[in-house]
Amino acid sequence: KNARALTHKANALFKAAKATSSREEKQKLYTKARQISNEAKLANLKTANEIFQCRNSGYEQDKMDLHGLFVKEAVSKVEDRLEILEEDLSKRNMNLLRLLIITGSGHHSEGKKARIKPEICALLSHRGYDFDEDGGQLIAYITNNKASVSKRKPFSAISPA
Repeated sequence: KNARALTHKANALFKAAKATSSREEKQKLYTKARQISNEAKLANLKTANEIFQCRNSGYEQDKMDLHGLFVKEAVSKVEDRLEILEEDLSKRNMNLLRLLIITGSGHHSEGKKARIKPEICALLSHRGYDFDEDGGQLIAYITNNKASVSKRKPFSAISPA
């Protein structure tokens, strides 16, 4: 709630800055709006981390629940987990690990359409991982493919935002 309130406040300040004719006032309003917008982002990140921790506290590294996160947050969490599993795979001299990713089916999303799952599928495909879909979850097969890891672009750099 705090992040949402800060975002609304920042948006109101951006709007007021756009509407004012005074250059000095405009500058003050834009500066304050950017400051509050950054506070909102930090509050949102903190909330996302708390939600993720709460939902995943009893899980091992091979399972993660993305319920309650926005799409960008969910993608970031999966990217982080993939990095951990890729390192683990290499250290343990293994060829395959499975990762269960609970994305949800989109029942609580606008239009009752899944928003996280398609992005996670795109991420996994981009990184060259096979995966199976089962309703609101995915099973990703993390393989030890060092050659492609060093050459790949970050998913966020190619994903339309």
